[in-house]
Amino acid sequence: MPIFDRHRYKVALNNLEVAFGNQLSPRERRKIARKSFQHFARTMVDLLWSPRLTQENFSRYIELQNFEETARGTGLERSGMIACYHYGNFEWLSLACGFLDLNATIISQEFKNSLLDPIFKKLREQSGHELIPRERGLIRLYKVLRRKGRTALLVDLTVPPIQGAVAIDCFGLKTSVTSAHAWLHERTGA
Repeated sequence: MPIFDRHRYKVALNNLEVAFGNQLSPRERRKIARKSFQHFARTMVDLLWSPRLTQENFSRYIELQNFEETARGTGLERSGMIACYHYGNFEWLSLACGFLDLNATIISQEFKNSLLDPIFKKLREQSGHELIPRERGLIRLYKVLRRKGRTALLVDLTVPPIQGAVAIDCFGLKTSVTSAHAWLHERTGA
């Protein structure tokens, strides 16, 4: 795996060392990092394959657990916000929500290579979501929630402190993450 992205592979190994210290051997850390990269690659392959998914067939490929409770708490009379992490196959989770008529306006991080943006936007919007860029995204999400719409955002991305981030302890280190979901909840009740 380090052949493809040596920098991020080294970051992953360092993160595992910080998180687990001497509990894991260097070999175990390499194995976990490799599996993590493999899982991410699988998620991207699944997303590229996903145009074959439809509202009629998606449940043959995507298994949701305990989703009824989430779906029950939404409706036309109530706004909703999903704040989640890059965990599991988050791309297919998003598509499944759309196929279940839980469409949302979603903030999407732009790629360093801007030629990828329209490709991934189309893939991620195919089940009915609307993707919006980060710039002025918080205001747009606020307006959606005020109109009783649904929003979603990933809350585990590192955000520069000058962009309204909050500092948290993460495995003994400080990192800054978004507080957008808390601000939106406070202002809209979603």
